[in-house]
Amino acid sequence: MNIICSNVNKRYTDKLALTDVNLELDAGINVLIGSNGAGKSTLLNILATVKTPTSGDIIYNKNTIFSKEYRDILGYLPQDFSTYDNLTAYEFLTYMAGIKGIDRQKAIADINKYLDTFNLTQSANRKLSSYSGGMKQRIGIIQALINNPKILILDEPFNSLDPEERRTAKNLLKHLSKNSLIILSSHVLQELEEFDGKLIALEQGQIKTVSMMKDLKKEYGMNFLERFYFDILHKSIKIK
Repeated sequence: MNIICSNVNKRYTDKLALTDVNLELDAGINVLIGSNGAGKSTLLNILATVKTPTSGDIIYNKNTIFSKEYRDILGYLPQDFSTYDNLTAYEFLTYMAGIKGIDRQKAIADINKYLDTFNLTQSANRKLSSYSGGMKQRIGIIQALINNPKILILDEPFNSLDPEERRTAKNLLKHLSKNSLIILSSHVLQELEEFDGKLIALEQGQIKTVSMMKDLKKEYGMNFLERFYFDILHKSIKIK
């Protein structure tokens, strides 16, 4: 199970957002880091098939990702996730399951399971307009999970979550990574340090380096991602 990006470029009218991205993403957890404007969200949007590259190819199991087969196994949480605030949480998740074409009985079972996992069962029949930012973020994570995706893409998934909710989300991702390919990004580097797998550093639309998390931990020690970040991407700043 892998995704292979070959010479992927993305140009907007006045900007080249991605330049010759060559990358292999493997089963398990793949962590994407980089400064603001590095191209992280653009790459994630393309991998989620929300946007198309200007040029280049992206292949999953020998077929293009721009296909129904790929989208059927995809779960996606964008950085700027929004809900229909006039719906209850349960209505919204049922609606999202319908869009994804999930069998209704299976969808209901999974929705109830994840509402319980994220401690939202008692508020499931409240309108989303009454939800806090952290509660809406949990709903965003749930909608990405309800089709039991083999490919899971999460852009800043821990935004607005309190420590208990972050622990729940992290433990769940670790469990799901045993049978899925997960790609996640966060500006809070310490949030990512406990994950195993592959780390991709992106800067100015280009792949700066690809490393294994366990190797970086051995090399840099405590706060290894922050030290790695400033060593590789911003050498003008030193961590004391």
